[in-house]
Amino acid sequence: MIKKLTRIIALTMVLVFLLASAAMAAIPNNAIIFGGKAYDLSLLDDQSMVEEILNAFVHNGNSFVYKTPEGNLINPDAQAINKDTLPEVEYKDDKGNITRYDAKDGDEISPPVTIDISGEWRGYLLLDGLGAERTSGSIYVLNIIQNNNLLSASLSLPVEFGFNSPINFTGKISNDSTLSMNGFSGNTELNIYGTWQKDKSLEIALEGIEQEIQFVLFYKEEHLPTISLNNTLKLEKKLGDIGTGRSIILVHGMDDNAESWDEMLDYFDDHEIDETNNVWVFQYDWKLHINVNGKHMKHMISEKQSAGEITQDPIIIAHSMGGLVSRSYVILSSGNFHRLVTLSTPHLGSDLTHIAPYGDETGVGDLLPGHPFLDNLNSDRFEKTQRSKYWLLNGRVGTYPSCYKLGIPTCYHWHHPMPTNIEKVGHGTLDKPNDGMVTNASARFTGNKYYDKDKNVHRVDTFEWIDHKQLNKDDRICKWVKDFINDHQ
Repeated sequence: MIKKLTRIIALTMVLVFLLASAAMAAIPNNAIIFGGKAYDLSLLDDQSMVEEILNAFVHNGNSFVYKTPEGNLINPDAQAINKDTLPEVEYKDDKGNITRYDAKDGDEISPPVTIDISGEWRGYLLLDGLGAERTSGSIYVLNIIQNNNLLSASLSLPVEFGFNSPINFTGKISNDSTLSMNGFSGNTELNIYGTWQKDKSLEIALEGIEQEIQFVLFYKEEHLPTISLNNTLKLEKKLGDIGTGRSIILVHGMDDNAESWDEMLDYFDDHEIDETNNVWVFQYDWKLHINVNGKHMKHMISEKQSAGEITQDPIIIAHSMGGLVSRSYVILSSGNFHRLVTLSTPHLGSDLTHIAPYGDETGVGDLLPGHPFLDNLNSDRFEKTQRSKYWLLNGRVGTYPSCYKLGIPTCYHWHHPMPTNIEKVGHGTLDKPNDGMVTNASARFTGNKYYDKDKNVHRVDTFEWIDHKQLNKDDRICKWVKDFINDHQ
C-alpha cells in the first residue's frame, strides 16, 4: 500500500512540475502541502519520512498542493490553487527543521518570545565605536513597550548630544535575546542594536547619535542587588602565631565581611606566610560611620597587642571602604602600623553612592565626594605625614567593540572575567577608567575636583581587568600582597 501511494504522489508531482509557472509567497518553494502539514520535496526520497508524509497525504483526503520551484500553487490536476484556501501550515525542511507559516501562504510565524523587556531602562555611556571609553554628563532613558516580538520605544538622550525631545523607535526582539529598532529625529535616522543579558541588563549600540556608534549599558533599578550583609564586630586570628614577622590585619570593604578574605588566606596558607606571621581579619559593621569603625579597630587591636597576640606596628591590608576605616585607625592610634596597602579604596570618594541600593546607610554616605568625613580625613595633618607608608593598588574593568555589520560595530563585550551587574552599572556611571565601583583617580589618590593629588603615597601599576569585588581574591593580587609582606617585615 505504501509503495503504491508513494508512486501516485511521485507521478503526480512529475505532471505538476512540468506545468508550473512563476509566483511568489512565504512557504518555501518546492514544497508539498497536505492541509496543515508541508514538507520539502526532497523528503519524499528519505525513507525515514515516507510513513509520516503518506499519513499526511491520507489524512488530507489523498490530495495535496504542490508549491513549484517557481512559487506556483498547484493541485494534483495541475490546476492553480488560490493561496487564500491554505490554512496555517507547519513546514519541515530538508534538515528536519520545523517552521510555522500563517494562513493564506502568509509570513513565517515567530515563536512566542519568552523575554520581556517592557518598562523603563536607565542607561550610561561606556565607549564609542573606535573603542574610546566615554562618560556622558547625564543618563539615557529608554521606555519600551513589548508585544510578543514587536517593540516600540521612546529614547531620551543626554542633553549634550543635542536631541531636545524623545525619539520614537519600532523594531523586534528574538528569542536569542537580540533586538533591533529603527527611528527618526527629523531627517536623522537612528538605529538601535542590542542584546538582553542574563543579568537583566541591556547592552545597546546606538547608531546616528554621533559620527561614531555609541555603546550604552541599560539597566532597571529593581534589578540591582538589594540584599546586604549584617556584620557582627570581631577581630579574629585566621593563620599562624605571633613569630618573627609582623602581624597582618585584613580589613574588608562595603557590604562584605570576613569571608571575603578566604581566597587570600588560602593563598597565604599555601605559600607559608603563617610560618613567620600571624594573620587576623577585622570585621566591622559597614553601615556605621567609618570613623566609628576606625575607633572599634583601634580598641580591638590595642587589646590584642596588650595581650601579646598582635605585634606593634602591624601590616594592614584593606579592601575598598576598609582602607578608609584603616586610615581612620591610623589617626586614632597615632600611627600604630608599619605599612598600609589599600585595594581600590575610594580615597577621594565614589559617586556610585548615588545609585547604590543601600546608599542611604551612614557608612556609605561617608563615601560621597565632598562629605565632611572625607574632607576631614583628607586634610588631617597627622594623617598626611603617614602617607609615605601607604601602597595603593587598583583594578580596572572595561569593554571593547566586538561584532560588526557591514563594517559597523553593533555590539561590545566585557573583558574577562565578567564583572557583576552592579559593577557594570558602576563602570558606566563613573568617570573612566574605573574598576566598576571606584575610579582610578580615587583609588590612586591622584586628585579630583574635591581633593588634591597626594605626592607621598606609593602607587602600584593598575591591575587590568580585575573588577572591584575580585581585588582581594585574584591570584595576581594575592601574589603581590604575599611578596609585599615578605619584603616589608
